[in-house]
Amino acid sequence: MSTVAFSSERFSLRVLSRALRLPFTAASVLPYIAGAFAAESAFRAYVFLLGLVTVAATHLSANLINDWADTASGADWQDTTYYDGFFGGSKLIQEGRLSSTFYVGFAILLAAAAILCVLLISIVVTPAVFPAYVLVLALAWAYSSPPLQLAYRRLGEFIIFLLFGPASVIAGFYLQTGRLWSADALFLALPFGFLTTAILVANEVPDFHDDAAAGKRNLVSLSGHANAYILYAFLLGAGLVSLVLGILYGPLTSWSLLALLSIVPGGMATVVLRSHYENKQKLLMASKASIAAQFIIGVVLVVDCYVHKAPVLNTLG
Repeated sequence: MSTVAFSSERFSLRVLSRALRLPFTAASVLPYIAGAFAAESAFRAYVFLLGLVTVAATHLSANLINDWADTASGADWQDTTYYDGFFGGSKLIQEGRLSSTFYVGFAILLAAAAILCVLLISIVVTPAVFPAYVLVLALAWAYSSPPLQLAYRRLGEFIIFLLFGPASVIAGFYLQTGRLWSADALFLALPFGFLTTAILVANEVPDFHDDAAAGKRNLVSLSGHANAYILYAFLLGAGLVSLVLGILYGPLTSWSLLALLSIVPGGMATVVLRSHYENKQKLLMASKASIAAQFIIGVVLVVDCYVHKAPVLNTLG
């Protein structure tokens, strides 16, 4: 497998965005923002912005490490077709446009930027933030990189649920309130966690044969790609049920019922996963619909939390 040398002639902002999978950072920043807005306390804008940069930089760093690790394992060499970044990686290494060394180096740079932000947060909030972040960063990298490679050991789905649900929401909430535990934050985190994990499952179906050839084991390898739609439907349903629970018992208002519209793209994705599990081009629709479902829930919950907190947003701590 080649690790093609970096070529400035082939480098551009578009290539960098593709390598970073930049648009998909919405999956991490939306739950963070919702958690920050759900906190009924004086809004600390500078802490919020430092946390936002940390979340985005960590996600992008993990994306780069994921591409590097899946290239090293052989998973991304099984099919070198580029599927718009929804599954199978960015393929820039396979196309010879960027090197594996570039991916690792830029991942380290982003992680360093995130650590710097966390150090600043530790000074103005509490030193306890730093070890908590180190654990999050370690899990984000260990998701696909050696020696743990959690995504190869049927732990990937749990890690995604944890990082894109509770970890992101509680981070936003904690930085505003100083409280680590909150039932409101937990209720808010569950829809994000379930819907983001559903995206992962939708992306694992087209990679089923490639992952098997590279020894990558996940929940879809356990269920089989023909039955993965059942797992997907369960995660979608769990996300919608937890949304309703968040309205009944958590911080959400009845306006968040609008997020139930996510059942439309989620239902479409379920149908595609059931009927076209061997057709990668068709499965692109399932991945896109899954992201749309998570995005709908994310935006609605952020807006609901923002409106609910509007009276204190002008009180900058």
